[in-house]
Amino acid sequence: MRVVRNTGYIKRQKRTSRFLVWVGVLVLASTILVTQFQPNWILFGYGLLILGFIVFSNGMQESTKWNGKPRADEAIDDLLRRLNDRYTIIHYPEMLEKKLVGRRPEHVLVYSGGVMVITARSLPGKFKVEGNRWKRERKGLAKIMIFGGDPLKNPSIECVEQQRVLRTFLEARGISIDEDLIEGMVAFPHPKAEVEIISSDLAVVTAKDLYPAIRDLGTEARLHAKLRDQIIEVLSQGNGVEGPITLPQQSKGTKGAHAT
Repeated sequence: MRVVRNTGYIKRQKRTSRFLVWVGVLVLASTILVTQFQPNWILFGYGLLILGFIVFSNGMQESTKWNGKPRADEAIDDLLRRLNDRYTIIHYPEMLEKKLVGRRPEHVLVYSGGVMVITARSLPGKFKVEGNRWKRERKGLAKIMIFGGDPLKNPSIECVEQQRVLRTFLEARGISIDEDLIEGMVAFPHPKAEVEIISSDLAVVTAKDLYPAIRDLGTEARLHAKLRDQIIEVLSQGNGVEGPITLPQQSKGTKGAHAT
């Protein structure tokens, strides 16, 4: 499999997460100073406390997401590395068009059968999906822990939105493809993630299911090579973008991996 990775974007997200953490710490610290030296500003102090907590929490979540090992893109690469070079995945494509509204896709797989938008949640634990409603099972102290990295939110709705944004982006670049050639999938690449699927309009996979799910998409050439190359090219633009690079089909310490 070939990989394109926007390392410039990843570095920016790391810097932003660190900045948010420090801003949150400073705001929380200022709360102590305000209540200590200006007791009559107690309401203002409470406002600072709430703001600082929100900023600090968001910064910690983002920091865990972007500094954790492996990141979602790294985990996906490792799970899909057995695919051959007819598959190219672009991580965190740069989409700077001002007219784009909504969440940008973070992982886009381009192959002969079309384009797959993978909405990833690199989280451990047990999850349940019914339609487009998600629930995460938490017990004990886990119920009040909020610094666990990538928040669950609603990956189904997010995936549909990412598909729409991708289609709009490609059309803005003069690339028009059939609507059914852009599909979506929700993936939990963390090895300790479990998902109970009651019902879902989208494919939902865990780490052990991701490779078989992509392999089973088939090899029918619905997207011709020239169009695939155009899509990969426009999604690979930007400063700090590396690739396409062919991954070795065998990770370190693994034997007996075969290409498909």
